[in-house]
Amino acid sequence: MTRPEQVAVWRPVRTAAGPAQVERHIVHIEDILGRKSVALALAALLAALYLVHAGTSSIWDSNEAFYVETPREMMENNTSLYPTFNYKPRLNKPPLAYWLVIIAYRLMGVSVWSQRLVIAFFALATLVVVWRLAFQLTASRAAAWAAAGIIALTPRFFIMGRRSLIDMVLLFFVTAAIYYFHRFVGDRRPLDLVWMSACLGLGFMGKGPVAIALPALVGAAYLAWRRELPRPPVWAAGLAVGVFAALVLPWFIGLIRMMSLDSIYNLLVVESVGRFTVEDFGPQRGPFYYLPIFLADFAPWSLLFVAGVVVWRRHWPELANQDKSRLVLLLIWFAVPILFFSLSKNKQEYYILPAYPAAAIALAWLGRRLAGAARPPAWVPWVLRGVFLLGLGIVVLSYVVGRQILDRHLLLTITLPVMAGLMALGWIWAGGRRWRAALALPIAGMYVACLFLVYEVIPALEKYRQVPQLAGMINERARPDDYVAYFATALPSLCYYTRRPVLELFYDGEIHNFFRRPETIYCLMRKEHLAVLDRAGISYQVLAERPYLSLRARDLGNMIPAMYTNPLCLVTNQPPESAPSTPVLP
Repeated sequence: MTRPEQVAVWRPVRTAAGPAQVERHIVHIEDILGRKSVALALAALLAALYLVHAGTSSIWDSNEAFYVETPREMMENNTSLYPTFNYKPRLNKPPLAYWLVIIAYRLMGVSVWSQRLVIAFFALATLVVVWRLAFQLTASRAAAWAAAGIIALTPRFFIMGRRSLIDMVLLFFVTAAIYYFHRFVGDRRPLDLVWMSACLGLGFMGKGPVAIALPALVGAAYLAWRRELPRPPVWAAGLAVGVFAALVLPWFIGLIRMMSLDSIYNLLVVESVGRFTVEDFGPQRGPFYYLPIFLADFAPWSLLFVAGVVVWRRHWPELANQDKSRLVLLLIWFAVPILFFSLSKNKQEYYILPAYPAAAIALAWLGRRLAGAARPPAWVPWVLRGVFLLGLGIVVLSYVVGRQILDRHLLLTITLPVMAGLMALGWIWAGGRRWRAALALPIAGMYVACLFLVYEVIPALEKYRQVPQLAGMINERARPDDYVAYFATALPSLCYYTRRPVLELFYDGEIHNFFRRPETIYCLMRKEHLAVLDRAGISYQVLAERPYLSLRARDLGNMIPAMYTNPLCLVTNQPPESAPSTPVLP
């Protein structure tokens, strides 16, 4: 990779004595960040957020269970092309993510840690791509590290990097494809086109056509703005097509040989185009659903981003053409996922995750320009103070919730004053001579907050995540021909923890018929749903009840009552005398 050229920058008006001192200060910081020891230390700090306690948290009963259990069943069934979940076909995603998890399972054993290690790897790889692209656009190591830190400490990215979902795989390949696209357009190096094609092919194999659609829309819009169409050598275009075909066609041919055309149509059309156009895949949300989602999931950086967009628009005529081109690419990249999924009938909060790297790099670009100014524009102190005020609110909320769910308060007692101190210091520095240092304090504060979550909050929540323990009781009692089910509460992780087929029951009639079976049955259900059995006069025994917290918004919005008033029960149809007694824990 060639060293990025020195870019023409917009800077606010300087004082007469300021420029030389400012430039020396910036060069000094760049020298420090360029040292290998410092770079390794920063990389280790970011990696710790995604690797430490990655396997401590049990599976959250959302989509996590699908991506942990499906590869395990593929190993059990010795098949690489036919994914199943709960021993039923699951033909809604291409298999690359499953294959990678199978490799991890074979190397390190079947565990939640092994699967999440794969996701953490792609999260960290995405940070590397963001760093390189930010460095290419700004010629600044400080800006590159700022971009990587911003995206790493974004709430949504942080959550997705520590969960057993494959969206991080999609994010990496989309980001890498746009990175190589930018290099190809700028440097006209044919091999960059080949690398971009490889990213598109692997992204398709990871999560389907959306991995091609998003980079294609970004590239088409950007080239339309530039009014040019790069013409690569014929051999490079042919090699790019060949690489894509080599990555995708073997799997597709294997599908044709193993499955029906209906299954292939469901995989390639219904699960992609159908989710975009049909309203049957989830709750219906309005066209502006992603605006508050972005403000929350990209906080506190979202405040800076909105202010930055206003500033860029005001100073647009003053920017050099090269800077305009780079900003347009970043803004198009940011806008395309949000607009694309805003038009979709099916909206999930994490769908716009591919927009966040662009926003992080754009903020780093702006920060680089602001750091080169002798004095900040008038809006900077107020926006920074808004960020610090938001951070202080998070501190207060963390204290209120933490006192309720944590058994130990040592880290809470240490962490929260540190965060509050950082916020207060940033408030003071934002309007004074140390305003440049204030630009870095939000990153430091968010890192402390995320570290507190990793070391204290996530392990503490396990006492409210009792599916593994209840599944262990089932495994100790149940014979191979006994039936296992859950009722009125989605608990797909039970399939992983019991290693057996699990019935899904959601209607009163289903649970009535299930409990009238002559065979021994075990069922997980909320305590409040026992009334369904009582009203039908069905005899049952509660073997155990445990506090349970789900990841659903309606539970998290009323967190404490959900923990203590709606426990999860293990119920059987056997009379008390035939079932071993198990004490009910508080």
